[in-house]
Amino acid sequence: ITAATCPATNYSEFFSNQCPNAYSYAYDDKRGTFTCSGGPNYAINFCP
Repeated sequence: ITAATCPATNYSEFFSNQCPNAYSYAYDDKRGTFTCSGGPNYAINFCP
């Protein structure tokens, strides 16, 4: 499946117009994907 074979539909475009920052279909990366500035600072703790 590619962006060419799975394009936006009228439904996803309607949703995008109502919620412009939401991810509305499989290849909506420009609108729904974002990154935060700065590097990650994670602490992962494993419990026994």
